[in-house]
Amino acid sequence: MFDDGKEKPEPSTEGKAVGVDVGLTHFAITSDGSKFDKPRFLTKKEKNLKRKQQQLSRKTKGF
Repeated sequence: MFDDGKEKPEPSTEGKAVGVDVGLTHFAITSDGSKFDKPRFLTKKEKNLKRKQQQLSRKTKGF
């Protein structure tokens, strides 16, 4: 256990809570139905990773 020296924030008095689900078709969906698409940089990096993994799988071991 540790203490960062900061005071504990006061709990919200609005009484609203939001649940967030991280899914496959959308990046996140909140409990009120709002949908968020994946960030573009993530999609670009996933495509690059896929390409690099395919190149690596075609290489022969030791060369």
